[in-house]
Amino acid sequence: MKTITLPASAIIVEDRMRKKFDPEKIRSLAESIAAVGQLNPIIIDKHNKLIAGERRLRARGASH
Repeated sequence: MKTITLPASAIIVEDRMRKKFDPEKIRSLAESIAAVGQLNPIIIDKHNKLIAGERRLRARGASH
């Protein structure tokens, strides 16, 4: 496994992922990421498809 940096817009979120997220929990996670940084990675495959971390991805988008 390697670590790379790429824009959130490059990550593909497939339809099979969750559709509903509690906006308050996403906001709270965004605040936490802003305060202490993102401790857990967003995991993608070699085709940039999201595998894990959709809440973190949404929270990163909410904080910008």
